[in-house]
Order: sequence, then structure tokens, then C-alpha cells
Amino acid sequence: FNHYCRKITRGFVKTLIKNKEQKR
Repeated sequence: FNHYCRKITRGFVKTLIKNKEQKR
């Protein structure tokens, strides 16, 4: 469960970073 939750969090963070870069 922890591994799955971590995977989702990592994907979410990656998306946030991508969005931030696009906004730049």
C-alpha cells in the first residue's frame, strides 16, 4: 500500500512540476 501511495504521489508531483514549467 505504501509503495502504491508513493507511486501516486510521485506522479502527482511530476505533473505539478510539468504544469509549473508550462506556465513559465
